[in-house]
Amino acid sequence: YSWDAQKFGGQFEGKVVASILPGIGSLANAQTKFKHAKAIPFRPDVDEADVPRTTKPGAGALTHYHNLTFFASQTIEAGEEIFVHYDDKDPWFKTRLSKMRNNTDSFKNEMVNDSNVDSHNSKREVDWIVKNGICLDNIKPGHSKIKGAGRGAFSTRLIPKGTIITATPLVLIENRDSLVLPKKKQQLLRNYCFGHSNSSLLFFPTSPVVNLINHANAEIISEENPTKKSAYTYNAKLQWSAWQHHEGRDWPQNLSLEQIKESKHSSGLVMEYVATRDIMPKEEILLDYGTEWLNAWINHEKAWKPPINAQAYSPSYIMDDIAGLLRTEKEQLDHPYASNIVTSCFYKYAGHTRNDGIDAHKTQNTKSAGQVTTVKWEMGRRTFDFSNLRPCSIMQREKLPDGQFIYTVMIKNRPGLVQEDIIPKGQMHVVSSVPRGAIRFTDKMYSTDQHLTNAFRHEIGIPNEIFPEAWKDL
Repeated sequence: YSWDAQKFGGQFEGKVVASILPGIGSLANAQTKFKHAKAIPFRPDVDEADVPRTTKPGAGALTHYHNLTFFASQTIEAGEEIFVHYDDKDPWFKTRLSKMRNNTDSFKNEMVNDSNVDSHNSKREVDWIVKNGICLDNIKPGHSKIKGAGRGAFSTRLIPKGTIITATPLVLIENRDSLVLPKKKQQLLRNYCFGHSNSSLLFFPTSPVVNLINHANAEIISEENPTKKSAYTYNAKLQWSAWQHHEGRDWPQNLSLEQIKESKHSSGLVMEYVATRDIMPKEEILLDYGTEWLNAWINHEKAWKPPINAQAYSPSYIMDDIAGLLRTEKEQLDHPYASNIVTSCFYKYAGHTRNDGIDAHKTQNTKSAGQVTTVKWEMGRRTFDFSNLRPCSIMQREKLPDGQFIYTVMIKNRPGLVQEDIIPKGQMHVVSSVPRGAIRFTDKMYSTDQHLTNAFRHEIGIPNEIFPEAWKDL
């Protein structure tokens, strides 16, 4: 269920990064040919959702990446299954294909034949979908009305009490400790998972927008003080789905802990969100995360202080908005940018190699830098793919007659590049005539809010009354 982070700009978060795309990015099956993969992802928006590290205890508790939108590259007919594109050279796809080929029946049943998609039942009658499907468009994203909560989920229509608001498949994480990073830091993913304090299991929901449903208390905060009420009260609750068309409908009642951990049971569970009262159109959907989550948040909020030098932090996306003219490396000696950001360029080193561009341009040797290669920046068909974004240093700035500026930059390597895009050791690779639009500010590794040492981490609680006793192992 993970994607290559380089496709969406997440490669600067760390040395090894994977992205998870709830919604179409998780629910859709794959095709290896673009002509059959009609859902094409575009780049996400990036911002801190008005939860800055300077003033908000929730800083680092939510992802900055959001609103990743899939566009239809071709007409998608009503009832047609939506496919995304997987590169057949992708390691995940190659591993899955190998497993399927080892199981002849599975291979025949699951492998999509790119030359004849219709033969694999990729379309359903609309009447069948209306009768048997689950509606996922009852909610949409927006900015939460709860102070400091960031983004939220809002109803798109009237949702009567007792109605299923939405449903989500769950991806099983067998051991919550797998999300523990060095120095006992926790992966941000934990905040978006369901769990129970007496179980090592975690469950990640993959439907669209459900990850934006925020916490709210019961109407009365304290039985000792019944006149004190919460500003926001929950209007949704969780229940295991008994939907007839998913294989895991009876797993919570019938499977042991050992059985649920088997790979064939890793993605069959479905959780439903049910309205506990009538929910009005445009009303925020809120869920009670449980007492343990609430106590953890209260303790975090009491102890929280802004990190050291929080005021000096400058998010890269803000710098991109305000810095039209870029400073050269020499100018930065006197007027440096914030220590958490670097300049990066959209540039494909391998593309110039294949076109003989490097060899055809000026090459020289210097005692200090070794071999210096200079080429002119050119825009190709996929130059602005995030996989081509890599650190660069601004060496010179030149003003053109039309008032626009172009830059000469030195291109650098970064983790995650394929071998053909790595600049050989000892070579300085200089690119001229780079437009401002091909240069972006990016955050240094491990500098964004999700890496803060005091960022809040806690899973969302599954109510004890519905959590299987057999799955409690702690």
